[in-house]
Amino acid sequence: MITLRSQQLDRRIEKAEGAFRRLGTVEVARQKGTPQTIVITVTHPGWGALTTARLFCVETWVLRHALWHLVKYAYDLMMKPGPARYGFHWHDGGYHTHCIDPAYPDRDHHYPGGPIDLFDAFDRFADFLDGKTPMTCAGLRPVQAVQ
Repeated sequence: MITLRSQQLDRRIEKAEGAFRRLGTVEVARQKGTPQTIVITVTHPGWGALTTARLFCVETWVLRHALWHLVKYAYDLMMKPGPARYGFHWHDGGYHTHCIDPAYPDRDHHYPGGPIDLFDAFDRFADFLDGKTPMTCAGLRPVQAVQ
């Protein structure tokens, strides 16, 4: 997936922290060592609306031959009050999407997915929060239906 030198990884985290501030308060937690887990949390105030949200972006990196390799991630938008969720996950060699449609919260929450970059996931979440795109699971087929 992504391979970075130490300085590039530091810049990636700084860039995310700065860019994500446009949606709210950003907190970064970084567990040093290898593997290295980075958690970026954004608390969205709702801009006067009743709805607020939290974004959780978790990446795990492993150091091999002086380069950091992204080995798994979970990027999630959780609406408050729920139920509403959208997320992109990569772990155990597979990609999937999580979606809880606020109009149909009892439907399956697991859908096939593909690779997505942290910043692309953030842009998708921002579109939901800015009202550019409604949060819906329409068009997604549950994992069980695909198998």
